[in-house]
Amino acid sequence: MAEASPNRTVMRTFKFRLYPTAEQDTRMRSWCGAVRAVYNVALQQRQWYGRPAGTDWHRRDCRFNAKRQGLELKHARAEFDWLADCPADILMAGLRDLDRAFKNFFEGRAHYPSPRRKHQNESFQFRVFQHRNSETHPFYMLVVFGRDSVRLPKIGRIEWVKHTHIRGEAKTATVVREGDRWFICVAAEIVLTPRPVPGGAVGIDIGVVVPLMTNEGEALPVDRTPLHLEKRRRRLQRELSRCRRGSRRRAKRREKLAAIARRIAAHRKAQLHQVTTDLASRYGLVAIEDLKVQNMTSSAAGTVEEPGRNVKAKAGLNRSLLDVSPGLFRLLLTYKVTARGGMVVAVDPRDTSRTCPACGHVDAENRRSQAEFRCIRCGHEDNADVNAARNILRRALASLSSATVSGRRKAPSEPRRRSATPKPSVSPSWAGQPSESQRQPKGMIVPDQLLAPG
Repeated sequence: MAEASPNRTVMRTFKFRLYPTAEQDTRMRSWCGAVRAVYNVALQQRQWYGRPAGTDWHRRDCRFNAKRQGLELKHARAEFDWLADCPADILMAGLRDLDRAFKNFFEGRAHYPSPRRKHQNESFQFRVFQHRNSETHPFYMLVVFGRDSVRLPKIGRIEWVKHTHIRGEAKTATVVREGDRWFICVAAEIVLTPRPVPGGAVGIDIGVVVPLMTNEGEALPVDRTPLHLEKRRRRLQRELSRCRRGSRRRAKRREKLAAIARRIAAHRKAQLHQVTTDLASRYGLVAIEDLKVQNMTSSAAGTVEEPGRNVKAKAGLNRSLLDVSPGLFRLLLTYKVTARGGMVVAVDPRDTSRTCPACGHVDAENRRSQAEFRCIRCGHEDNADVNAARNILRRALASLSSATVSGRRKAPSEPRRRSATPKPSVSPSWAGQPSESQRQPKGMIVPDQLLAPG
């Protein structure tokens, strides 16, 4: 055990099941539609009218943000009853989400913001504490957490199952609809107490046949999706594809399919929680591959002019890799190891399964099969997955030793930071014309179609 880690403040989310009445369910669905409508209209407003300061013909400031667009909510709520029924706090939360989406886009961390869609974005968010100008009572609680119920503004008490205690100071409460179920996610700020840091180091190789293998030869217990659930999911997908859009039969099939997908996701997440908790309690340094999952699981269908090959085999490989959930595994492992004062190092996965740890020779012929590794130069033999995990750990230790001298290096999957460049001078001939990045993309929804909830 190493020395104890210092106090740190982190954000943690606690998720609970809600049991609303039929009237409360209808009202919360309407609120989800209102938040989607406000988000989409604000996105359209930025796309159509937003441009950098100084590029307008009349030299007006046409930049938009959540505070500026929130001033228009007062007039919209006075004109539309379904907006007036919603608390203003959840509508402002949607505008803040749009602000955050544009910030992530301009800093290179995400794609351009896209409109929210029904059955995919079913949520709204409250701030737990609301500040007000009062010396005796500077704030009050918008969301009150009880033993068997939680009280939300304009809805009242909703029964819930509080299976654990909410630690720290609650900041926000997000109500989410998943299929036919409702949940509330409470984001709290907690202070991590000092604890001894585990002293071991381990390298982990992520594969398809063997999901997780360590450099010590331990195959971590991660099972595949149960076969009966996978068969039922495929059958429901075929039935859903034959249903007419907008029909009740299609809605029923979609709800059943969502329930099966929720069971599969819960099964996968529960296993990864157990595995990552065990790793974080045993090791202070965990080395993993910096996999680009989106590129690895891209389709091989190709185009009409250049059709792909082995499309069906590639689709099956993609499903097997996504069943391991390397992205979720890395997310859970990172926050658990860092909470205990440890470190997760992601290394370049190139040639980790082809490199000999004894002599350093790299050749595709070194890996004879999926499980057999034999170096053609020195004759070193080992299990292919264990050999890859050892190379991953060796690269992580080498990167840490070099980082102490030259500073931290950017991981391959980390986005490149865009440098701040000076704004070009404005010419009257093109000052009133939006640029290509500011024009309306094809297939967008016009704001008139967003003036109704749902």
